[in-house]
Amino acid sequence: MLVAESSDPGPLSRSLDRWYEVIRARTTSEVLAAVRELAPDVVVLEMASPSLDAVSALVTIIASPAPASLPVVLLADPYDDADAVRCLDVGASDYLPRSVSQRELVARIEKVLRESRQRFRLAELARTDPLTGLANYRALIDRASEEFSRARRYEYALAAVMIDLDHLKAINDRYGHEVGNRALLNVTRTFRAALRQTDFAARYGGDEFVVLLPHHTPREAAVVVERVRRILRGTGLINSLGETLPVSLTVSAGIAGHEPTEPRGDHEALLNLADAALYQAKRAGRDRVVVAIRPGAEAIEGRA
Repeated sequence: MLVAESSDPGPLSRSLDRWYEVIRARTTSEVLAAVRELAPDVVVLEMASPSLDAVSALVTIIASPAPASLPVVLLADPYDDADAVRCLDVGASDYLPRSVSQRELVARIEKVLRESRQRFRLAELARTDPLTGLANYRALIDRASEEFSRARRYEYALAAVMIDLDHLKAINDRYGHEVGNRALLNVTRTFRAALRQTDFAARYGGDEFVVLLPHHTPREAAVVVERVRRILRGTGLINSLGETLPVSLTVSAGIAGHEPTEPRGDHEALLNLADAALYQAKRAGRDRVVVAIRPGAEAIEGRA
């Protein structure tokens, strides 16, 4: 919790130490620096502080890159209805008189924290594939744009991988969708184990996945994907009865890269090139990794 208070905090402000880990700030600039650098769960602004323009700080916090769910509670002395309406309209989570009791203040803070967490969970659900827990298509496009912009700005390599779980329809038709879902989860777990924290994986659609590997050239990415492909081939698929099924899980993958010496136009061009490489992998018989060296089918190389 970040509390912006006067130079002489009262017992109410000090009492918050019993309930929360409190970061204190005195001025508007200190408040904004703490929001940027320390990522508090809630901000309490005391409008009676002579060194703090609480309304200005509120407006700046709401307009900043801070999480949209960051709640801001204002304590006013004196309490003013017009100010309350203005602050709530701008985006304050609550507006209370400074004379509020400790019990009510804590209850109000807990309420806005619950609402903030609920908004965050809903936002995450809207960007998450419900089966695999990976990012969904919507989140992928946003992340691909961000990663591509960073790679271009700081001039480092970025690899994009399009992955297809081979013959998922045949698995569903023969063993049922529950087994097909287990196959998708096996792919998810195997890739997660192989990726770094800075990498990003998403479910692109039914049987397709996308992985973004910052600071990887296409050939470096191919080493990672090839290792995953070989692990999956040795992974057994089990049905709901615990029986091992005679199924070999295989994936086809297409890889494309953006590099300072060989840039792509944008993230869409990068993903399209990876998709073209995946198409080549499927045409060549599946269960293989194909690397797109540069645009054009004749410049794609593969390994089985």
